[in-house]
Amino acid sequence: MGCDIHFYVEKQVDGVWQLADRWEPNKYADEGEPKLAIPYENRFYSGRNYSLFAILADVRNGRGFAGIDTGNGFVPIDDPRGLPDDVSEPVKADSDRWDGDGHSHSWFTVAELLAYDWTQTTKHRGYVSAAEYYEWNRWRRGRGESPESYSGDIFGAQIEKVSEEEMRRRIETVTGGDWYRQEDKVHELLSNVHCRVEWEQPYYKSVRSFWSDTIPQLLRLGKPEEVRIVFWFDN
Repeated sequence: MGCDIHFYVEKQVDGVWQLADRWEPNKYADEGEPKLAIPYENRFYSGRNYSLFAILADVRNGRGFAGIDTGNGFVPIDDPRGLPDDVSEPVKADSDRWDGDGHSHSWFTVAELLAYDWTQTTKHRGYVSAAEYYEWNRWRRGRGESPESYSGDIFGAQIEKVSEEEMRRRIETVTGGDWYRQEDKVHELLSNVHCRVEWEQPYYKSVRSFWSDTIPQLLRLGKPEEVRIVFWFDN
């Protein structure tokens, strides 16, 4: 089961926290549902990055669905704080609507986000296919990047799990040791083979789009101490 974040932005105007999100009439609202909503394309953050969730509120921290090990985890900025006492009314109303299905409510000013040490490192773990392992080792692994596609675990009657050493041996057998021009052969001959890998990354790389896209948008709204994010999760 997946976990999603409900992410809102407020800014202080004359000492009062007001909405910074662009809310619009909710044309899909059924009876009893909110009349206002934030269109997907207007949201400051709309991803499902469990590394970010762990940093913000210790959610899915080093583990996936059913407790699957996904790495060493992260040091959260803080434990969930609940909603601010002076949260804007539309955000409070949306939280109330989720009731017990929402959890780990919290908030941070942009100043607090900037003060956090995003250069800390952690180790991730997951299973990759032979084709993904081949591509990752060719181009991305040496630069400290994660695989393009991986999972906490993988199951299936035709799936074969091998060690990383065995994966390298099989790839070199089918490619003749050529790690540059044999991706089609690896995909064809080792399509059901997977191995578990581990890699180290700084936090900022683990939450890449949050730093590259969301933080700059927040900085344009005002002084860091006068802009805040308010959020919770559901799963």
